[in-house]
Amino acid sequence: MEGQQKKNGDPPAVPPGWNDPPMLKYTPQNPPPKSRITNKRVAFPVGPPSSTEELPKPSVHSPLKTSLPPLALPLIPLGQPCNTSLFAKASTNFNNLIDKIEDHDIKDRVNQMLNDWQTGKFTNEVQNTLTDFSTCIVDNNLTGAKELFSRLNVPNDGNIMVKPYLSSLKYLFM
Repeated sequence: MEGQQKKNGDPPAVPPGWNDPPMLKYTPQNPPPKSRITNKRVAFPVGPPSSTEELPKPSVHSPLKTSLPPLALPLIPLGQPCNTSLFAKASTNFNNLIDKIEDHDIKDRVNQMLNDWQTGKFTNEVQNTLTDFSTCIVDNNLTGAKELFSRLNVPNDGNIMVKPYLSSLKYLFM
């Protein structure tokens, strides 16, 4: 019990630990050091500048002299007009194929693809490939359909517009 008793002003009986706060006693005659003050204020001029020098005025360009930035080129290549004979043949083939399918999502995607074809978003190469692809599926030529599908799946500028429909086209011959 001897170590547990404390008297006022006596140091504690247990030595301080490594993470105990320091026991500092500051008085008005002994203030804390200035280096411990962390929120130092920075002088900011509030009044007008004391110098009489004139600051250089920024030059203002007239809007007629400035040039506009160059126009961005479209990222998606423009297709060619719809080849009506190819579209009619492929449309008949695809409509016969999707009539046998129960999945409405596949039907919607194929119909959207035909709509994009009709509005001229596919190149002539893609139009020919899609027509041959639909003919191969109708004729049960699966090796030819796989070859044409892989040709559509190769990334190039002409095949960009047909990419969203590839999963639906793959479903047609699987």
